[in-house]
Amino acid sequence: MNDTHLFDRKFSLLLVQGNDAFDLSQMHCRFRTVQADFESPNSLSVRIYNVSSKTIQQVQEYSRVVLQAGYASNYGVVFDGTIKQFGIGRENAKDTYLDIFASDGDLAYNFSFVNKTLAPGASDSEVLQAALDEMALGGVYLGYKPGDAGVSYLPRGKVAFALGRNVIRTYAQTKKMTWSIQGGKIQLIPLDGYRPGEIPDITALSGLIGQPEQTGAGIVFKHLLNPRFSVGQAIRIDNKSINQIIAQKDRELPVAYNSLTQALSLAKVSTDGLYRLLVAEHEGDTRGQAWYTHCTALAIDASSNKVKTNG
Repeated sequence: MNDTHLFDRKFSLLLVQGNDAFDLSQMHCRFRTVQADFESPNSLSVRIYNVSSKTIQQVQEYSRVVLQAGYASNYGVVFDGTIKQFGIGRENAKDTYLDIFASDGDLAYNFSFVNKTLAPGASDSEVLQAALDEMALGGVYLGYKPGDAGVSYLPRGKVAFALGRNVIRTYAQTKKMTWSIQGGKIQLIPLDGYRPGEIPDITALSGLIGQPEQTGAGIVFKHLLNPRFSVGQAIRIDNKSINQIIAQKDRELPVAYNSLTQALSLAKVSTDGLYRLLVAEHEGDTRGQAWYTHCTALAIDASSNKVKTNG
């Protein structure tokens, strides 16, 4: 993924309804996505400047937004989801704006409901499948799931009567996994694993800006906008480049953020530089400086036989 030719920005903003698309790519746009390995759906906010009243009327007929961004040599989709809300207003005496707020898979997340009778001996995978079938009706499908291990079976019949997300959450917790919706696809990833695929090196050559920082939330870093960054993938960071905080004594937490409560627990630094991408937030301004991906990663141990990447 290292690319020394990160120039010539590219951008595309399409509103879609069925086979019809409305192209807003030539307008001045500012955008930010929130994409994380959390259960809550990902989101997009994009502000389009100085749009005509006629265009504002037209865009309200569209229900889906697809945003692509990057560079000539590294360009792709950074968000594809359902439009939830429009907003109009004025920033100053000169500039008006149209805001679009969108979400990824929120209809399936909020409304898919499982109501199914499962026979005695049904496996936990069959229970999960009942939820996946309902989520599919809302346009969200299974993406990545590792091979089953330690399958359990129902000793007696059961009525599954719950929101699909609750069924998936229970399965994920039982299997020690996280689950999230990424690009309309459900992915389940073991807590001690990552999604298989390319493992990029995060360096100045790849587009790293400044130094990665060790924080309580994880190892955070800022990177030139990269649409290939995907939540749940493994990345490699040279630990020598990470700004770290070291405790005065081995058993003491290093920084107290509130003396009346508790000390700040810092994210672990991986022994071999391998990390799992927890958050990848894309930010851009088509006529401004911002063109970044803000990342948070957690340490994983590639030498451990607990790391799971099998499909």
